[in-house]
Amino acid sequence: MKSTHAQAAAAIRAELKTTFTGVKFKVRSSSASMTSSVDVYWTDGPSTEKVNNVIGKYQKGSFDGMTDCYNYDNVNKDLPQVRYTFSERTMSDAVAALLESELGIDINDSGNDYNNSRKIYSEFCQRDFYEV
Repeated sequence: MKSTHAQAAAAIRAELKTTFTGVKFKVRSSSASMTSSVDVYWTDGPSTEKVNNVIGKYQKGSFDGMTDCYNYDNVNKDLPQVRYTFSERTMSDAVAALLESELGIDINDSGNDYNNSRKIYSEFCQRDFYEV
């Protein structure tokens, strides 16, 4: 029988596959003493917010730094859940080039590398590159 965190990873993988058809997700689970997590990685595709809306139900609660306590405020006995879900979206070179073009930015402008990179990343974070 699979561990709860492995079951959560499998359920997340299946739901992402049906929700965002054609997008390749890498889903990994891990556990340690008194904690467990599922990490989700993908390139371009749907926004982080959209993915977090899907995977959030697999997280039992949230950590409150003010009280230094974990709050079990999202427990669902019908789902395999972990303490934490994490998501990481990366940008492909093709999307970076598209955004450079759309924003009229030359990323190789040596005087503005940092500012141009920030503008492109900011635009990337706000946009959805998933076509239904």
